[in-house]
Amino acid sequence: MARIKMKYRRIDKPSEIIRTLMLIPAIVVLIILIILGPNPSYPIWAIIIGAGSILSYLATMTYFCIKQKCYIQLARTYVTIFLAIACFLMIRYSK
Repeated sequence: MARIKMKYRRIDKPSEIIRTLMLIPAIVVLIILIILGPNPSYPIWAIIIGAGSILSYLATMTYFCIKQKCYIQLARTYVTIFLAIACFLMIRYSK
């Protein structure tokens, strides 16, 4: 069976620092939701800030990955984010 070699491109813009800063609000919201415990009535502002942070990250990555033609990284980013959200929801609502 032949191995397929995939070469990933380095995404030039935005920098790693900017991409990390875009996800900090989502991490803060997750920490707040974990501290609140299994309470089904989360603060709406926390949900809006967390979703806004993740959506802005995905929109930025989509724009720059399409512009730089690095579709494999874009697909990997989407799969990673959606799997993380699915795992969080499964853990959160399994109780």
